Amino acid sequence: PIEPAQLGCQIFYGPHMFNFISICNDFESRRAVLRSANEDMLAKNIAPALQNPGYFSAMGANARSWTQQQSHIVDEIVAELAPLMEKIPAGRKAVAS
Repeated sequence: PIEPAQLGCQIFYGPHMFNFISICNDFESRRAVLRSANEDMLAKNIAPALQNPGYFSAMGANARSWTQQQSHIVDEIVAELAPLMEKIPAGRKAVAS
């Protein structure tokens, strides 16, 4: 959900978001996405957005705002990894374990 959120998209998804539990909880707590329990509920939730594209515009704006607030995380991870990467001898590739 991160990439569409960065674009301010209205995000709807079903119950199976196991790989994104923490991220989905963050988005849901900020009213930035709409989770549906099943296919019927998903169809019911999406219908207003299809009939009136502005209906969930605040949800898309909330999604974009949240991802912008979190954009520093990548820079922080790179800063943490940079000293470790400098220790790898030239010409040698790092191997993930």
